[in-house]
Amino acid sequence: RCVPETRDMRWYVVDSLEGLVKSNLGVEEPAANPDRELEAASQEQAMALVPGLTFDPKGFRMGYGGGFYDAFLSTFPGTSVGLCRACQFSEAVPALEPHDLAVQIVVTESQTIRPC
Repeated sequence: RCVPETRDMRWYVVDSLEGLVKSNLGVEEPAANPDRELEAASQEQAMALVPGLTFDPKGFRMGYGGGFYDAFLSTFPGTSVGLCRACQFSEAVPALEPHDLAVQIVVTESQTIRPC
């Protein structure tokens, strides 16, 4: 869940997609319920599915420009996986910024890439 007016994301337990609510950004997210919140920095065995418009062989991505996932991944101890269609896979993501972080694995319907 994205925290309004920040670049922070919070993790919540989700048992059903029916409990999701549409955010100000138009993304369906878990409701802000302190009883369902998890501490992402302590989830070493967790996997974060990271969306993107495109990914490259090094695991870099082009997102939607909010910086939420780069901020999240900077403290996330688990495994980060980028999901995209093969047609979205690019040889290089243009105009990387110093704060941009790569995912550890990129998965398409035709291949799995583990950047070095």
